[in-house]
Amino acid sequence: MIQAHYSITEPIQIKQLSIRKLPSEAISYAQLDLANTPSGNSMKIPLMVARGRFPGPVFGITAAVHGNEINGIPVIHELFKRILVNKLHGTIIAAIVINVPGFEVSNRLLTEGVDLNHKMPGRKDGNYQDVYAYRIFNKIIRKFDYLVDLHTAS
Repeated sequence: MIQAHYSITEPIQIKQLSIRKLPSEAISYAQLDLANTPSGNSMKIPLMVARGRFPGPVFGITAAVHGNEINGIPVIHELFKRILVNKLHGTIIAAIVINVPGFEVSNRLLTEGVDLNHKMPGRKDGNYQDVYAYRIFNKIIRKFDYLVDLHTAS
């Protein structure tokens, strides 16, 4: 059995998730530009993409929607070690950490006591949490035909 070549290399920096621009029969690591912080730093969502040899659906996996639910992160990495991209029909996209602000401070919530789950799908013109959820939903989740969200106990 041939396994995919799996290594974490320098991630490609992307502003939009365009699956067709990523190599087929390969696993790519990317950082999706989501927003700028108040200090002007770029906030990026880490992604892993396994694009198969054959066309097919887009299967999405998200983890760390709550910043302290970190068990899904190694599950995603273990899964990607086992993907056979030369036999894969379709694409698997994993958004490794959805709640970057909460993850960075080991907090379940996004900011200001807001649960990101309760903000989905967000609003284009709302407050910070609304816009964050809107961008996650529209830049990533809308690309999926199927979605599994990995939740764990805090």
